[in-house]
Amino acid sequence: MKKINILVIVVLIAALMGASFLVKSSQETRRGASFASVEALFLPGAKSIKVGERVTTTMMIDSKTHFLTGADLKIKYDSSKLELEKATVLTNSTFSGGITWLQGVEEILIAENDSKQGTYSLVGTSIGKDVKNLPSGVVSVIRLDFVAKAMGDAVVGLDNSYTNIVAGYNAGGSDQELKIEKISEAKYQIVGEITRTPTKIVRPSILPTRTVSPRPTYRTIKPM
Repeated sequence: MKKINILVIVVLIAALMGASFLVKSSQETRRGASFASVEALFLPGAKSIKVGERVTTTMMIDSKTHFLTGADLKIKYDSSKLELEKATVLTNSTFSGGITWLQGVEEILIAENDSKQGTYSLVGTSIGKDVKNLPSGVVSVIRLDFVAKAMGDAVVGLDNSYTNIVAGYNAGGSDQELKIEKISEAKYQIVGEITRTPTKIVRPSILPTRTVSPRPTYRTIKPM
């Protein structure tokens, strides 16, 4: 009887150890799926411009092989040196130069600029869940048109104080969170103002008008 009890205890311990191993393996697998890595890119990555010049920054997400379904992002820029003139959220209807993260403007939930804080909030989600229409690879997100307004170094990237989220398609259920593992910021060196060459105005020369006096008319008198 004593031997049977010892055997039962050994079997139970082995079963618990096996169950613990399976739970741990499952957690690691789920963690790897839920936090698959993507990269945020801001292009061009480096450029030297002058005060008064315009520069366009395009944000992209390299999703690797994952299908994007949406994002909640906050972009940060140096508002003391850069003025945001225009922001264009890139969709299939507004951009034809590559893969876009959204199909149409109706999928844009938030697109707001805070010029005082130097941030741009962007939230969007794919309405359709057809995998064929979901983007993957290097995906274009937004185009930002800046004007340099002060000398110095200016950086455009993601706001690290904000929880930036990128969502990806999960065949097994709810969308999975894709961790932004790397952020490649845009760094601009702003130097002196644009040198404008003054336009030389050429005025036509005015020649003095010559006054022609009429020739006197002499009357011919015939002799008597």
